[in-house]
Amino acid sequence: MNLSDLIRDDVTERMSHSKLAAMLGFLAATVVFVRVCWNATPSDGLAWLFLVYMGTAAGNQVASKLMGLKWGGKNGNGAAPPNGGKS
Repeated sequence: MNLSDLIRDDVTERMSHSKLAAMLGFLAATVVFVRVCWNATPSDGLAWLFLVYMGTAAGNQVASKLMGLKWGGKNGNGAAPPNGGKS
């Protein structure tokens, strides 16, 4: 796996703007998260920040996978499933 695979579309091999935007968003959130935690004291109680950050990151990935399964078709290429999309 190359580093460019993180932002490249699997089918077209071109840069995926949605993957790039997600990566930049996660990078920005991670930088802010690390900075806040680095400057925190034990009495600040940052458990809610961990919950929100990890919940957002995990929720985004779960939603992406579910949308890919429902509308993505084989290999995420947008082709309709054999049964016409009906479960």
